Amino acid sequence: MEADLRVGDIYQKLPYPDGSFEAIVSTQVMHHNTIGNIRELIREMERVLAPKGVVFITVSKRGRKKDEKEIAPDTFVPMSGGEEGLPHHYFNEETLRKEFGNFEINDIWEEKGGGHWCLLGELKDQKTE
Repeated sequence: MEADLRVGDIYQKLPYPDGSFEAIVSTQVMHHNTIGNIRELIREMERVLAPKGVVFITVSKRGRKKDEKEIAPDTFVPMSGGEEGLPHHYFNEETLRKEFGNFEINDIWEEKGGGHWCLLGELKDQKTE
């Protein structure tokens, strides 16, 4: 098996043509934003994925901690520690399915330890929908 691996910046438009990738892997990254920006990122992932492209992502599912400040619904910023000032949008299974509505969800599960949701899906073919 060969792989051409690329690293992208979740805060910028990806510098690749439409349908460039057969798969995208994003682990414990994309929840570090507000839901509006996360939605833009998901649309960008859809744009660069080939039809029937696969996505594997993990996102945070933890609830609010006592040292976090809510900045938007389900979005909190730690006030101390290694991730101080870094937004965390917390998902539940329902919101994860909703936000990835353009994907055929193969599986959603909680990672061992319970801190993150894992999602494996395939981009729906928009031409046949």
